[in-house]
Parts: sequence; C-alpha cells; structure tokens
Amino acid sequence: RPEFKGVLKVSEVTGLMELHCPSYKRQLKYVGSAIVTLVLLVGAFFVMILSLNLQGYVHEHEDNYHPFHYPWLSILAEDGHAFDSASFWKCYIPVVLHVTVVTCMNLTYRSIAEKLTTWENHETVISHENSLICKRFFFRGV
Repeated sequence: RPEFKGVLKVSEVTGLMELHCPSYKRQLKYVGSAIVTLVLLVGAFFVMILSLNLQGYVHEHEDNYHPFHYPWLSILAEDGHAFDSASFWKCYIPVVLHVTVVTCMNLTYRSIAEKLTTWENHETVISHENSLICKRFFFRGV
C-alpha cells in the first residue's frame, strides 16, 4: 500500500530493502482503534435506548426496575403528550428523529473509521480494506 509507513530494512526472504513496521506498533494501534470504535458503539446503543423510550417501547413496571427506562423521555410517548403513540402522526416524530440521528452517526463514523484504518498503517490494500469493512460492519450492526 503506498500509504504504508515504516523504516527501510533488508528483507529476510528476498534480501532486498523494504519498508518494515514493527508488529507491536500496529498491535497498539489496533487496540486504540478498537477502543475508539467501542466508545462510539456504546454511544450508538445509548441513542437506540433513548429512541425506544421516545417511542414508548420501554416501560417501568411497579414491581421491578428497568435499567433502560428513562421516565422523562418515555412520558412523551404517553397519551396526550408530544409523541403520543396512539396518534396517527405524532408517533412518527421519534422515528424520524432516530433515522436522522443514526444517519448522521453513520456518516460521522464512516469518516472516523477511514482515519483509524489509515492510522493503523496496514501494509497491504486487502488488509486495509478488510479492517475498514469490519469497523463499518460492526457499527452499522448496532
């Protein structure tokens, strides 16, 4: 890959000079990329939980606590409120908000994933593309 960065070193196989990057440096960058991706995945999961509250799918029951229930949001989906789930059109407002936020997050993560993958310093185009595909697949899956 033309963007691959390293130091010139004699190849043990061919005896010719070639660029070399120590594997420990790449491994550290993989861990850094994984941490950034994980933080962004947690953010996407949180947005999904908030959206489910706005749509009225998450309820707190009298006898048990629900960890993903946010009463200040779920009350908006109750009858007569801003996102009344029984209303013909008000129930679609949180869905449109969710689609808009997720689309923006996907576009943002696409750029971040490309920068992270370039930073990882993959030696081959195939390795670079596979890493980018994996990142984008996991993020879109959430």
